[in-house]
Amino acid sequence: MEKFIKNLARDAGRILRDGFRSKLKINYKSGNIFDIVTQYDLKSKEFIIGKILQKYPRHGIMAEESGYNNKRDNIWIIDPLDGTRAFSRGIPQFSVSIAFVSRNKIQLGVIYDPIHDELFFGQSGRGSRLNARRMLVNPTQQLTHALTFLQFVSNKIPKLHKRVFRFMAERDVTISQFGSTALAGANVACGRFDAVVSNRQSPWDIAAAGLILREAGAKVTDFDNQPYSWQKRQMLAANSTLHKQIIKILN
Repeated sequence: MEKFIKNLARDAGRILRDGFRSKLKINYKSGNIFDIVTQYDLKSKEFIIGKILQKYPRHGIMAEESGYNNKRDNIWIIDPLDGTRAFSRGIPQFSVSIAFVSRNKIQLGVIYDPIHDELFFGQSGRGSRLNARRMLVNPTQQLTHALTFLQFVSNKIPKLHKRVFRFMAERDVTISQFGSTALAGANVACGRFDAVVSNRQSPWDIAAAGLILREAGAKVTDFDNQPYSWQKRQMLAANSTLHKQIIKILN
């Protein structure tokens, strides 16, 4: 299954790479100008779902705008194009994200960056790798020395959103925002970022990233410091020292 999920992510990534900076057909979902879908979201999604059902017809699938069964013991959680807004603007910050869940536990996770040909992979109990290299989170001890990825849907919890930004700004904490939440999580896992704080609400945004981060040594929780699971609406991940500092801000 490891070979299958890796090849699946790479092949879907080629679809996105071929469509990058090409003429796009953009549709707006729910009348939200920031919530968009392109023909390459759909092409990648159809490809991934087709391959999964061909090989594992009894498995469930969870994906945005998908009517497929997601209440089975074995579920695939997919984001065929995480970072659609960046993709649509020609910004190379997007990815394919796929997680495999068995009996409610994430077993495999892969995030593929097709522009830089980087494949981030995690397996429960067996660590995380970037291509062939083992990944470990950065040991940064001070939040003021950290590069923190912050992704908030601000209209969901506006008071918390404002408090976090104010706290970070007053202490000169370096904040970054990324086109792809999944890819930002992967970059924390390999040590390029130090922490990721996200209140994105969809499992397909962060399911694979949560496993990859945990297997790279990150402490991964929700904003209430409860252990992360793929059903959670929030994710905070960093080494244990930074995590403790950030959880104080959030609470």
